[in-house]
Amino acid sequence: MKSNSDKKPKKSFEINVRSNNKVIISFYSNIKNTTDEEGNTLYNYNVYELEIQNKENLEKEIEDNYENYLQMAICYEKNKSDRAKAKRNLRNVVLAETDKWLLEDYPNKYPKDAILNYRQALRDFPNQDEFPEIDLPRIEDFI
Repeated sequence: MKSNSDKKPKKSFEINVRSNNKVIISFYSNIKNTTDEEGNTLYNYNVYELEIQNKENLEKEIEDNYENYLQMAICYEKNKSDRAKAKRNLRNVVLAETDKWLLEDYPNKYPKDAILNYRQALRDFPNQDEFPEIDLPRIEDFI
């Protein structure tokens, strides 16, 4: 992902510890600086993230194998993008399938409030922080 900032990344990567003994490693590559019309220095660079299990001496391991880890992060981002596209497509299919549930004469086993809340959750699904690593909402969760 392309990023712009008035601050240059301090290192070529940083490790952020998450829950469940996982970490997200952010890699910064192709760092280039430019100057805007007012003379301010701006930095343009690529950011790739990789989520893995935390382990002892991880920072040293990444430093010693930086290019391999960077390539893994690039592949992870591409796969994440592909997963996001697939989850959005699935969500769109489910929304289309549930359109008929809102028809007055459709025999429905779910309460209308549950259907409306479910469909809203489907629309909001891609905006969640964990997307696309989470499952689609289910109608049963809204009954």
